[in-house]
Amino acid sequence: MVIKLYYLPNSLFHATKPNQINTAMKQIKSIRFTGTFNKQDAEDNNPVSLENVEITFHDSGHILLHLPDEVLYKVNSKRGVEQIGYHSGNQYVQPFKGTYEISGETSERYALISKVHRDTSFAPDLILHQVYIKNSEIAQSDTSIYKHKVTYGLLSRKHICQGQSEFPTGGIHFHIEPAGEIRDREILLALSSELTIEKKPEVQEVNFSYCCGVIMMLLSFCKGDYIDSIYEIEYTEDTAFIQEYWKGTIRGESKKIGITPIQLPHQAQFLKDVLSGLTFSTVEKSGLFPAMYWYVESFRSSITATQILLLFVCLESFTAQFSKNEIKNRERLISKTLLNKIREKISLMLSDERETLAQENPDDSKSLDRYDIYCRKLEARVNDNAISSLYEKTERLLGFYQVEYDDLFPEMDFAEIRSKLVHTGQYNDYDKLLKYHMRINSLLIRLILRVLNYEGSYIERDDSGSLVYTSLKPKILEE
Repeated sequence: MVIKLYYLPNSLFHATKPNQINTAMKQIKSIRFTGTFNKQDAEDNNPVSLENVEITFHDSGHILLHLPDEVLYKVNSKRGVEQIGYHSGNQYVQPFKGTYEISGETSERYALISKVHRDTSFAPDLILHQVYIKNSEIAQSDTSIYKHKVTYGLLSRKHICQGQSEFPTGGIHFHIEPAGEIRDREILLALSSELTIEKKPEVQEVNFSYCCGVIMMLLSFCKGDYIDSIYEIEYTEDTAFIQEYWKGTIRGESKKIGITPIQLPHQAQFLKDVLSGLTFSTVEKSGLFPAMYWYVESFRSSITATQILLLFVCLESFTAQFSKNEIKNRERLISKTLLNKIREKISLMLSDERETLAQENPDDSKSLDRYDIYCRKLEARVNDNAISSLYEKTERLLGFYQVEYDDLFPEMDFAEIRSKLVHTGQYNDYDKLLKYHMRINSLLIRLILRVLNYEGSYIERDDSGSLVYTSLKPKILEE
C-alpha cells in the first residue's frame, strides 16, 4: 500500500495577523467555551480538545472562535490531512470535505453546538455559524416547558424604528429597541435592533417565529432593506431557561437596497396602524406574505434583470391567489354548455382529419405522432375557459384593490419584458428595462399598501429614479 502525503502550505498551519475587518467589528457578546472540535455527522477518532477558549459575537453578524496558536495548529492539521482519497489504485491523504463542528459547554454550563465554516480569512480565528446555546439540564428534565417571550436580534443596514404594538388576533405584544450602534459604510450588515415578542397570560400558545416573520417582512418592505435575524433568546414561564440561536453571517451582502416607501420617523406608526387591522385571515386570503417575500428578495440582487424578474414573481403571486378567490362562474368566458358543443365539434373534426392523414400516409408514423401532439395542445387551449392573460388578471386584481395604474401602465404592456427575460434570459433595451423596473416597483408598492389597508403618505420613484412623495386616496366604499 502506498500512501502519498500532499504538501500543504505553511499558511494553513500557522496563525497570521487577523483580517482588518476583525478589528473594525463591534463586539456584542463574549462567552467562554470548553469542548471539542470534531467532524459533524461522521465518525471522528481524533477530536481536538478546546479548553476555556473564547467565542465572540459581533454587530456584523460574524461569530469568531479565538484559539491559541498551538490549538489552531492542531485544528488546521486535522482539517488538512483527515480524509483518504484514491487515485490510480493508490491511497493518498487529502483535506476532509465534510463539515466540522464544535460541541461542549459554556462557562455557565449551557450546552453549545456550532458549525465551523471553511473560510479561513479571519485567521487565527475560526468563523462559526448556526450557533445553538441552551440549558441542557432543563431541556433534558422538562421538554414541556413553553416560552412566553422571545427576543430576536435584527440585522439591518439602516436604523430600525423603535416602537411597540399588539397583534389584534394573536394575543401578543411586541416592542423594538436599539441593540447597538451602526457605523455608516463601515460594515454592510449590522445588528441594529432587538425585537421582543411577548404573549399575554391568557394565551396558551403563540407561533413566535410566524409573528417575527410578519414584522420583519413589514419592516423590510417599508424600509427597502432586507431585514433578517441572527439570534433568538427564549424565556419560559417558570424558569430562567434561555435558548439562543445565532445564525451568523459569512457572506458579503449586496449593497443594493430597495425603495423606502415609509420614512423612518413614520415607520413605527406604520407598523402599529397596519398590524391593528391585519388578521391571519386577511393575510392568507390575499396571499400577502408569499408575494412580499419575492418583493423583498429583489433587494438582494445587484442585477436589474434579476430584480425585475423577482418583482414579476411577486405580482403573479398576487394574481394567482386572487384568481383562486374569485367566484368560479365569474372566471368563465363562456358557459359550460357552449364550451361542450364547441369541444365536441372540434373533436369530431380532428378525428376525421387524423383518419384521412393515416389513409394517405400509412407508413408515416412520425406525422401521426406530431398530429397527436397538436391535438393535445389544441384540446388544452379549448378547455381553457378562464381569464388567463397576465394583462387581464392584473387588471382585475388592481381593480379589486382600487390601485391606480394608468400613469404607470396604461396599456398593461409590461409582459413583453417579462416574457423575453424568462424565455431568452436577456433584454437588450436597458433604458426601457430600468424604466419599467421603477414602474413595476411603484405598482407593487401601491398594491401592497392597499392590501395592508394603509391610507396615508408614502414614497415611490419615477422613471429616472427620483423620489416622488405621494399619498393613497381613500378607497371608494361599495354601496
